[in-house]
Amino acid sequence: MAEDGLYDTAQLARLFAGSFRFSQGRPRLQVDILAFLVARYGNRMARDRLAEAAERATSTLLRVAGNHRLHEPVVIADARALIRHQSAEWDSLLAASPPREPGIRTLATGMAQADVDYLSRNSGRPRAGAVDSNGSGWMDGWTGLLAYHSVLGRSTGMAEFDSLFAAIRASVLSSAAAMTPPIVEALRLHFRHHPEDAARIPDSPHVIRAGLGWPEVNSCWTADGLGA
Repeated sequence: MAEDGLYDTAQLARLFAGSFRFSQGRPRLQVDILAFLVARYGNRMARDRLAEAAERATSTLLRVAGNHRLHEPVVIADARALIRHQSAEWDSLLAASPPREPGIRTLATGMAQADVDYLSRNSGRPRAGAVDSNGSGWMDGWTGLLAYHSVLGRSTGMAEFDSLFAAIRASVLSSAAAMTPPIVEALRLHFRHHPEDAARIPDSPHVIRAGLGWPEVNSCWTADGLGA
């Protein structure tokens, strides 16, 4: 944090890069994620620092793209154009008064749709088999972000994004009735590929299990029992 109590450009760059990561290549979802961040943390964001922050994030994002560690292969020129566009969207969100905060259920459903897209493919995400340096499982090609960060409560490494996934858990995953079909399918796909995770669901697991239509048991699950 800068001396004035606002995010410095390095922190803003991390948030901007994180919005690309957790939107999984969905520009509209990314704007909703940025809107959530602005609504919750906009009082710490200075608009005159966004351009430099976006430039710092650009070098990181293009390096990641060059190493083929994105959800999908991209053309670098297209990536630059998208970064510029999303940076302008971020600035517009910060300029709006009052800030627009997207519905948590809408955010959760958008993330779930992205998870379903990748996890329903025969080979999972295009980067399957890569290993995350911090061992978080992020680079596992069969990991669903909604399950990993909201249901299992695994940290993203950034408090702001942890708060997003915690809000999803509290608002959507606390009620089986609030779980939309894409959310249910995203969780089923994750736990089908990671049956060992089903026994690790913390806090009121019966809610998640009821939403998925699983029987009420506490033992480990087999792949055949995970919404097959």
